Order: sequence, then structure tokens, then C-alpha cells
Amino acid sequence: MRLRQLLVAAAVIQALGCIDSAGPSLTVTGEWTGVANGRTVILTLTDTEGTIGGTGSITAPQDVLNCSGSRTGREVFLDVLIGGGPFSVFTLEGTIRGDVIVASLTGAGFDDTSVQLARE
Repeated sequence: MRLRQLLVAAAVIQALGCIDSAGPSLTVTGEWTGVANGRTVILTLTDTEGTIGGTGSITAPQDVLNCSGSRTGREVFLDVLIGGGPFSVFTLEGTIRGDVIVASLTGAGFDDTSVQLARE
């Protein structure tokens, strides 16, 4: 009897360890804000089954952003177009950790720049 209880307890613990803490509502839909190279980045994103779209803004100088990309599990990949001018595209590659995306930005003046975007 004691062995059965131990086996059941071990099975429950193993199952709990396999549950994704983000649960079934893992999404990047919402407003995200962070600072990279002294520039505030605000993204308003929609996530439809892993396909991401959205808009946003960036400061210094102020400009608008258009975003498109994808999410696979916790991994986020975005192409971000800054509203005009040469060198106006950067990529965001990151990982969702609760209400934070830990990412790096590359292009348009960002050189593998680290950023943490918090969900507002």
C-alpha cells in the first residue's frame, strides 16, 4: 500500500512538472513597453494562433512602428518597420517569460541590443 502511494505521488509530481506555467492562454496580445539604447519602444500586438501583427512607437526621434511576425510556443520573432527612411527595419527575437518578453533587437541602429518588454 505504501509503495502505491509513493508511485501515485511521484506520478502527480512528474505531471505537475510538465505543465506549462503560462497555461493555455500563452499569447503576446496586448501592449508591451521597454527601453533599448535609451529609446522607449511601445508595441501593441495581436497574436492569432501564433501569427503576430501590430503597431507601436519608438522615441528619439518619435516614429511609428508596424510589426509582423510569429510566435512558436514561448519564442517570439518580429520584423518591425519604422515609419520611413533608410535602415528602417529591425528584428526582435525573444522569449516570453510571464508578462515580460526578453529579447534582442538587430538592425536600424540596434546591434543585438538587449531589451525587456513588459506587458502593460
